[in-house]
Amino acid sequence: TPEPVALADAYGTLKVIAGQKIDSPGYLIVNFTRHPQEGELIFKRLQAMIQAFLPGLNLRYLGNIDYDPAVPRAVLNFSPFLLSYPGSAAAAAINRITRRLLYHLEYVPPAGVTGQGFIERLKSIFFK
Repeated sequence: TPEPVALADAYGTLKVIAGQKIDSPGYLIVNFTRHPQEGELIFKRLQAMIQAFLPGLNLRYLGNIDYDPAVPRAVLNFSPFLLSYPGSAAAAAINRITRRLLYHLEYVPPAGVTGQGFIERLKSIFFK
């Protein structure tokens, strides 16, 4: 989220990841934004800190999820907002980001693996 404490936590997490010497890129989604440009600004700030202090880390921006009143309504009803409010702005953002992950990133299944499910495909993208 765009909150200063959340940004500090995100940077701390990225610092731990950088220490693991992972060759795969990291992906950032900014949640609870007021507009798409706010997500891009947050990414640019984190990117500048990474370039200055964690030069081996490769971070890519996947997009943002604007604040949507449908999300807290769904939480109050103990229901996933994607099911309760599939036409909401937050649901549209999740779908947009999912399409980017599944269709715009090059996916190469591990050798000898066929018929992978959704979760396995996502794991292989993030944990090569």
